[in-house]
Amino acid sequence: MPHRLPRVARNVLLHGRYAHVGGRSLKQRGQKLSEIAAAYSLGELLEEPGIGLTRAREIEAWLNLQGLGLRPAVPIAMTASAPANLGG
Repeated sequence: MPHRLPRVARNVLLHGRYAHVGGRSLKQRGQKLSEIAAAYSLGELLEEPGIGLTRAREIEAWLNLQGLGLRPAVPIAMTASAPANLGG
């Protein structure tokens, strides 16, 4: 298991869609890299350029070493509006 993230993974997290979670500067983001990584679901990580399944699993393993994990994906059915009358 990696104790440090590969440079490609660090760069994606520092500049990716959830980079703002870590702050405005690269220094702040670097200090909160685990929080940035934990904001992603596996599917979102896989959508980032340069991240394939192997790299995503490396990030996930790195988070697990810190007692954290990726955000669970929300099933599509859960995002749709629920019917007003479920009881019938």
